[in-house]
Formats: sequence, structure tokens, C-alpha cells
Amino acid sequence: MRFEVSNRHWFERFIEARGDAFYAPDSIREHIDACLSEYARQQTYPTVIIDQGAILARVNLRQVDWSSRQARLGYRVAQAAAGRGVASFGVAAMIRRAREEWRLSALEAFASLENPASQRVLEKQGFDVTDRHPGMARVGDRRIDCLGYRLALSAR
Repeated sequence: MRFEVSNRHWFERFIEARGDAFYAPDSIREHIDACLSEYARQQTYPTVIIDQGAILARVNLRQVDWSSRQARLGYRVAQAAAGRGVASFGVAAMIRRAREEWRLSALEAFASLENPASQRVLEKQGFDVTDRHPGMARVGDRRIDCLGYRLALSAR
């Protein structure tokens, strides 16, 4: 809960705001419970990166489609951990798990055109840009464009 609340304004510089109601303790608990329920049904794989008791980042696979063996990758990094390779570490670890443990065939992800650091993380891990999504997200009072990415996973 502390991770989401203390980094709220940092996150909202790059992604859609979740609204005030989300940050109420009961709402965050509901969100966590929903993630855990989806995990139990193998629809999502939520993970956190922790250092000295503090959450530095969340890296998640969501919308896992077992029939096509594909999923959507998402991540968010605490402001204090930005620029330290935490996102690259977490994304690389999730790719390994997706490939080796879950035997997924592909991952997709999205990054704002206004967030070149997130684009670099994906591109360093081998994701290819597949398309551009005009106005995909709202940040503040503006609609922003995002790039769609895809990574084909093969056994290595």
C-alpha cells in the first residue's frame, strides 16, 4: 500500500491516474485481493521487487491467455529507484519466467511516447514496436499516444 500511495504523483506523470478512491486503504486492499484471485486462476502473475524491506517496483503479467500462450507485461518503478536498472532487472526476470516456467509464446506491452525510459527497457529486452496507439492513455488533462510492443518467446 505504501508503494502505491508514496509514488502516486510520480506514476501519474506517466500513466493514467487511478483516482482518489483507489488510494483509500480498503480500495488498495480490494485491488490486491483481486490480483491474488486472478493469480489463483492463473490469469495474472503479480510480482514485486523488494530491497531492504521497501518495494522498489511491481512487474506483472496480466491477461494471460493460455489458449494462445500470450500475456501482457506491465511494470511500475518507485521514483527513488528510477534509473537504477530495476525495471530492466524485473522485466528480464519476468521474461525468463514466462519463457521457462510458464512456456508462454509471446508477451505484449505498451509504453507512452512521452516515457523514453520505459521504451528503452522494453527494447533492451528484445521487444519490437508493433504499432502506435493515438490517445491511448490520459495523463492529467491530456490524451497521450503509446507504442505497442511484442516479444516472441522461444526456448533458449
